[in-house]
Amino acid sequence: MFCYYINIIVHMQNSGLCRSSGGLCMKESLWTQAYPMTAQPSMEQVETYVSSPYWKQIIDRIEASYHASPSVEYSKELPGWNVKYKKGSQSLCTIYPEKGRFTVLTVVPPKKEMEAQLILASLSTVTRGIFTAARPMAIGRWLMIPVESDTAVEDVQKLITLRVPV
Repeated sequence: MFCYYINIIVHMQNSGLCRSSGGLCMKESLWTQAYPMTAQPSMEQVETYVSSPYWKQIIDRIEASYHASPSVEYSKELPGWNVKYKKGSQSLCTIYPEKGRFTVLTVVPPKKEMEAQLILASLSTVTRGIFTAARPMAIGRWLMIPVESDTAVEDVQKLITLRVPV
């Protein structure tokens, strides 16, 4: 599990999403300053902070497709508040808020690896690059997708549907 967190922190450093104040990730984000562990934000506050035209698209699609409700949770491993969606006990994705944008973490489980390879050509160049760079692990391929376009919204939806069919 430690290697998983190292990989995610390295990706976050490279993407500017770094939140940890520990030795691996020195930058503290405005998000963790605005909402420390003792100040859980509401979904409205998250949306206002993110202020991205793609936020509502992702949220509406997940909630409509899976009848899932958001859970705003604090992560100690990657310090900061995030938004998690689950269908029953299955995780759909975790959304990491940033000022003006957000990143979605979704996992391609090992049993869906072949199906993922089949849809890879239908994903954007950015998402294909993220998929290719993500090392397959026993618990799956962890994809941190920055959502900054309609194409990224589509890619996230395809990957979530691959993981948990509607």
